[in-house]
Amino acid sequence: MQCLRRGKLKKLMLKENVARILLKLRGKITIIKDKRLYLLNLIEETKVKGPNKKQDKTTTQNNMARITTYAIDSAISGKDKLVGSDAEDSNITKNYLIADLANYIGTSNTGAQGPEGPAGSNGTNGSDGTNGTNGSNGTNGTNGTDGTQGAAGADGTSISILGTVANCAALPTTGNTTGDLYILDADDAGCSGITGDGFVWTAGSAWLNIGPLRGPQGIQGIAGTNGTDGSDGTDGTNGSDGTDGTDGAQGPQGIQGSLSSSEALSLVGLDLSWSNRDPLYAVNSTNITNLVYSRLGVDFNNLDFEVGSIYKLILERKRKATTRSSGGNNFRKGGYKRSTGYGMNPPYSNRLSEIIFSEATGAKFDFGWDLFFQQGAQFPRPSGMATTTGPTPASADIHFALRISKQTGNITEVSPVLTEFTLRGIYNPSQNGIDKQKRLTFILK
Repeated sequence: MQCLRRGKLKKLMLKENVARILLKLRGKITIIKDKRLYLLNLIEETKVKGPNKKQDKTTTQNNMARITTYAIDSAISGKDKLVGSDAEDSNITKNYLIADLANYIGTSNTGAQGPEGPAGSNGTNGSDGTNGTNGSNGTNGTNGTDGTQGAAGADGTSISILGTVANCAALPTTGNTTGDLYILDADDAGCSGITGDGFVWTAGSAWLNIGPLRGPQGIQGIAGTNGTDGSDGTDGTNGSDGTDGTDGAQGPQGIQGSLSSSEALSLVGLDLSWSNRDPLYAVNSTNITNLVYSRLGVDFNNLDFEVGSIYKLILERKRKATTRSSGGNNFRKGGYKRSTGYGMNPPYSNRLSEIIFSEATGAKFDFGWDLFFQQGAQFPRPSGMATTTGPTPASADIHFALRISKQTGNITEVSPVLTEFTLRGIYNPSQNGIDKQKRLTFILK
């Protein structure tokens, strides 16, 4: 008798010839399922011991040919049959379909657990595990004993600062002692030296740049107290006029808003006109002989006259910044200033710096234009110049600017500079007509 598990028996029955299975097992096969044992009696090889006519029905049914005499069928199907004994009556022989046996074996209960099988062969070695984390640091070892003291070093070489030199070429080449040092007063690319570097004479009879001899920068000192204001100096003589600068580009027009009175004055535009021949403009000079000059016509744009206010046109002359005394203590700022005759001798003291007007158009102004130039042979030299030596120039320019002011009660508002122009005096003795040799003309910027 041999014991096989259900799966193994089924596999044998499906893959091998049934007859070969039966010959191999030669006996009874115990099938284990659901802890019950089913005994399948297979046909033993039966030897017939001679004829016996009195054999019963059971004996007759079991008298069969030897199994080895049957042909081997390797093409097994579910309809093939096996011969076996009935479990309830072993005297009854039956045919069993292989398909029925397979179904029965697949659905039968599991029998009791069989004996423990032999130990299997050793499995393959597993892969190496990951490295473990590093262990903590060990404690510090004890300090070693101090070493023996080394031998004393040689004495260092001292330095002697002897002074400064303008450059490396000025360093002395003879009479030097080791340690002599000079400081460089200025950068010298020839020896890669910079101001403040020290050059020391070495035992090798050569100058060595040891770098700058200075300490770190000190902290900033406290601020000193403000000095007292100096007294105003006396007015100096008028300087000569500078050349005219070029006009800047006109900026974009701003948006219209509500304006104060002073802001409104800054938006006033001036249109200038003049003529030496038009009787409405022409003036015979009482200061300079044979000179006819023109009044300056001014039209005021965007100016709204307010009742009760006084409006004035203000003339300012451009001055250069000058020092009024030889000591240089009295300084006068440059720029446009009121051109009054204050402090000047007649007739120059009659010059005007402001004129009242009440009309927006058609007004013509004479600030005493001829009084800005010297009389006689000095024309057209500007008046107020201290230097009158040398040849008289053929022409001279004086630069002016115009503002307007508005006075309401005791409050006066002044506009910024509204326009600039140049008054040029010209003397041309070769001009035909004595009344045409001296001229004044206006030049707009």
